[in-house]
Amino acid sequence: MRTFLYFFLLTIISISSHAQNKVYENILSYYKDKNFSGAVLLAKDGKIVFHKSIGKADMATSINLTNASKYKIASFTKAFTATLMMKLVQNGQIQLDKYIGDYYKDYKGPARDKVTIHDLLTYASGIENLAEPLEMKSYQIKLSLDAYIDAYCSGALVAKPGTQSNYANTLAFILKQHNIIF
Repeated sequence: MRTFLYFFLLTIISISSHAQNKVYENILSYYKDKNFSGAVLLAKDGKIVFHKSIGKADMATSINLTNASKYKIASFTKAFTATLMMKLVQNGQIQLDKYIGDYYKDYKGPARDKVTIHDLLTYASGIENLAEPLEMKSYQIKLSLDAYIDAYCSGALVAKPGTQSNYANTLAFILKQHNIIF
C-alpha cells in the first residue's frame, strides 16, 4: 500500500527525471525481490510522463510485458459496474426491482422474469454459474456477448432469487448487454 501511495503522490507533484529514475529503481527492486510483474503509469495534467512495464504477461509461456500489453481485469470492473448501475438508478433510467427481461428482451434463461437487477448486483440471482467449472477458459472462447450469455449465464435457477449470495463473474455479462449498463 505504501508503494502504491508513493506512485500516486508522484502523479500530483512535478515529475523530474530524477523522480522518474527513483520510480524505475523501485519497480526494478520489486521485480527482482518480490517477483513483481505489472505496469506503472504516471501522468501530470493529462499527459503521460512515465510508463514502464516489467515482468511476464504470461508466466506459462514466459511472454514479457510491454507497455502495449493487454490485461484481463476481470473482477476489477465489478465496482465500476455497480457504480454505473446506481448512477442509472439515480437518473431514473433503470429500476433495481425490475427483472432481467424488462431490460434484456432477448434473454432466454429461466431467470428472465424472476431475477431482478438488484439480485444480479448482489450476486443473489440464483442462476447456475456454468462458467465456473471452466475457470478462466470460458472467457477465452470467441463468442459474441449474446452467445456467451446464452451459453454461460442462462442456466437453471439453483436457488430462489434474492435468498443466497453466490459470487460469480458471469452475471456481470447480463448487466453489460443491451445497454443495461453501457
